Amino acid sequence: MLKKLIVVITFCFLVGCTARHNTSVTRDTNRVLDAGKVASQLLRKLNLSDSMEQVSDKVMDSVFMQGEDLTDDKVAYLASDKGNSNTIAVFVADEDTSVDVLRQHLLTYLDSQKVTIENNYPTEVFKISNAVLEDNGRVVVLVVADNIEDARKYVNDILEK
Repeated sequence: MLKKLIVVITFCFLVGCTARHNTSVTRDTNRVLDAGKVASQLLRKLNLSDSMEQVSDKVMDSVFMQGEDLTDDKVAYLASDKGNSNTIAVFVADEDTSVDVLRQHLLTYLDSQKVTIENNYPTEVFKISNAVLEDNGRVVVLVVADNIEDARKYVNDILEK
């Protein structure tokens, strides 16, 4: 009887350990992040807080999404200095919008920025051409910054890529 009890208790411990191990490995790649928190984290990590201004939702829709509202949540910061193309924008796709649609709108935005800036501020074209545009299946993050490598690392860390 004692042997059976020890076997049952040991089995319970092993089952408990196994279940815990499996849940820690599982990841939700489509998890929804808070756009404001993500943008604030990126501002802080890239040391851009002093040189950026948050733009309104209406401006975001017209600048980034060509007038369409395709998101559940969005936050963007643009450089306050003229001739500086630094941008941090975070979009959470609504249920009816695929991430690919958001990405296409953001690529259109980047192309138009390149054309606009190319004549007056040619040094900014490199930053725009190498912008970080990543997603996790539901959240899309766009970063145009001087330090592209750090920006990519921070974005991938936040999106858990």
